[in-house]
Amino acid sequence: MSLRTALLVPATVPGVALAALWAVTSGRTLLDFRRQAAQELWPNKRATRPAS
Repeated sequence: MSLRTALLVPATVPGVALAALWAVTSGRTLLDFRRQAAQELWPNKRATRPAS
């Protein structure tokens, strides 16, 4: 193993781990929003307006 490889691997692993963590977190957040919308937990803006 060359010195370049020995230095490059520890430098890139945290970046890859951070990107994977971001992807998983974003995916779970998106699924949570979709689940809440399907359950109609979000208030409907039309329903909250006073009738005129």
